[in-house]
Amino acid sequence: MASRKKKAPAEKVVDFSDFETPDVEAGGNAGKNALRALGKLAQKQAKAEKKLGDLEAKVKLATEELRLIAEVEFVTALDDVGLSEVKLPSGISVEIEDDVKTSIKKDNKVAAYTWLRDNDLSAIIKNQVVVIFGRGKREDQKAQTLVRNASKKYGEGQVGQTTKVEPQTLKKVMKELLADGKVDVPLELFSIYRLRRTKLK
Repeated sequence: MASRKKKAPAEKVVDFSDFETPDVEAGGNAGKNALRALGKLAQKQAKAEKKLGDLEAKVKLATEELRLIAEVEFVTALDDVGLSEVKLPSGISVEIEDDVKTSIKKDNKVAAYTWLRDNDLSAIIKNQVVVIFGRGKREDQKAQTLVRNASKKYGEGQVGQTTKVEPQTLKKVMKELLADGKVDVPLELFSIYRLRRTKLK
């Protein structure tokens, strides 16, 4: 006769919000000490979370402040005096560098990848192909054969393909193409934003 498996007891969640409950009182000082320790840890975590949130907010503000100085105020000041580079009495050198921000939005992915392939830039596209087989010994053998031979012969399962272009690689290529000027790059397709910012040396 097969024995029945016992159900695992449900995990008990204890509500410690009321310090005067009989369960807590029954534990005596040990229970109260445990509650105090838990309460301190909760306060400690809450304090740490707030501290992190405050720091993240400060970093966000500092990042925006730096962007305004480097991309707007300093560039404008140098343009006003007709300079693109200057060495200050303090020894710091400042120069304006041209840069771009670019990305491929989801809605533009197919068109953007087609453009890259049509312009001999498919090398920057990363491909990952996944072949999905069913269960069973025969399917497992097919999978092993496919892996060994790196062949599409047994592509009876569903084949999924994912493609990706690394952001830094895309930025580098687009920056070079724009600087070269020989290829008409569709700016909207790659969400290209040209910018000028100062760089300290």
